[in-house]
Amino acid sequence: MAEITFEEFTQVEIRTGTILEAILNSKAIKPAYTLTIDFGPLGIKTSSAQITKNYSPENLIGLQITAVVNFPGKFDWSANNRSGKFPTKTHSRS
Repeated sequence: MAEITFEEFTQVEIRTGTILEAILNSKAIKPAYTLTIDFGPLGIKTSSAQITKNYSPENLIGLQITAVVNFPGKFDWSANNRSGKFPTKTHSRS
């Protein structure tokens, strides 16, 4: 695993959010939930979590989680996504 510098670490935005909804993601290759998470001033965002063996959807509602909200992934998380759907895909990983 590549190490990062302290300067790079200070740029990571880790926020706490509350799970509002958890539904089975039927499009996932591996069993996963689509989570709708309220990050307060950052808005409501969605994420996918492969935690179906450990949690039922109803037990996730109301739980607080921590997440990196500025992680550059397959999707553009910078937009305030209030639609409850995955954001627009911006690029694919090599």
